[in-house]
Amino acid sequence: MTPFAAPALALAAALAGCAAAHRAPEPPPAAPPRTFTLAPGERIRLDATAALRYLGVRADSRCPPQVQCVHAGSAQVALRLERAGGDADATLETPRAPVASAAGWRIALLRLEFGPKPAATLRVERDASGR
Repeated sequence: MTPFAAPALALAAALAGCAAAHRAPEPPPAAPPRTFTLAPGERIRLDATAALRYLGVRADSRCPPQVQCVHAGSAQVALRLERAGGDADATLETPRAPVASAAGWRIALLRLEFGPKPAATLRVERDASGR
């Protein structure tokens, strides 16, 4: 080995270590979607900084169970994402727009019960689009 080989190898190893130390950290894996059934007024914690409140149903023209209707109708479900940086409201409308993105979260309406205070089953996950 030449007198310059050992220092050259040491320098190459040091530079490789520096390159590895300056790589951007890998983002954490996305949390799997979670499903919740909430009554109007109920609130669930999504993570350390966000909570979701089911405000209620704004309008409901759906055909009730055991009734034959010409038109299926629709319902509007009002939600609020509560965060320290400010709240964000979202409306899910069945059957046309049962999915919404708000404040970095994606919320899907899976089921809406019937009655004066219908429970809503929601699937909530981080919004990959960052909206």
